[in-house]
Amino acid sequence: MKLKILYIVLFVTFYGFSSFATDNKSILFVNRDKIMTEALVMKDIRSQIDARRSDLQKEFSNREESLHKDEDELAKQKSILSSEAFNAKVSEFKKKVDDLQKDITNKRSELENMYISSIEQVHDKIKQISEDIAKTSNTNIVLFLMDNQVLFYDSNIDISNQVLSKLNKELSRVDIKKSIH
Repeated sequence: MKLKILYIVLFVTFYGFSSFATDNKSILFVNRDKIMTEALVMKDIRSQIDARRSDLQKEFSNREESLHKDEDELAKQKSILSSEAFNAKVSEFKKKVDDLQKDITNKRSELENMYISSIEQVHDKIKQISEDIAKTSNTNIVLFLMDNQVLFYDSNIDISNQVLSKLNKELSRVDIKKSIH
């Protein structure tokens, strides 16, 4: 990651010096943190993900509670059942526990993939908006970086508010695609 940032800084430095001689707006900056925290679509995505996560947590809690009851019932049956019958029930119980653990892992992974897919849609829109702004202002480069990755920049090259405004108008919601129930 640090190497990537170094390459960007070196590129901007060498490329920027030659282009700054002729045009002060050859580079524009979009504050990634501002966009990712303030954009309506990002707030909506987080809300949708949180709601789904909460639903999953309730489902898993109910299933875990059911397994605890099964475990208690199994313990009561230990002295009643034959060794073979008890071992068969223990194996069946362990399979239910394994199935729950796999389901938890799969659904968490699915939820993460849904989040990533949604973020990719937002990034595509940010890229399109940034390209449009760059073309209209004859800009050569648009940097989409966290604020703390830039040591200094003139506020005239910061187009974060423009991008945020257009993003809020053009993409205020992304539907989380896949149902996880």
